[in-house]
Amino acid sequence: MPKCKSYSKADVDMIRDLKATYASGPTGYIIRILGRGEMAFYREGDRAMLVEVIAGYGVIAAGSIREWDTGESVSQSERAVVVDRFSELFIEMGTSEVKVVN
Repeated sequence: MPKCKSYSKADVDMIRDLKATYASGPTGYIIRILGRGEMAFYREGDRAMLVEVIAGYGVIAAGSIREWDTGESVSQSERAVVVDRFSELFIEMGTSEVKVVN
């Protein structure tokens, strides 16, 4: 796996393990809320990332959407797509208002 500036070795290992466990769904992507809902795994095709969230309150930390596990930076348009997908998920989970913070 290429060197990722945004991830610790533990993060890289976690992403590798999660990629081995969760394939992209029929939509081409998958989101898994991790632990107590403060982190999420996002995979799109062969690329993946960890995203900081507060799932129970519908909060997405857009500033954490910055780098794929391949070492590529996330573009503004990719970031917008990821935020939209998390927003849809949180609304499906019953969140009345999604908040996007940096």
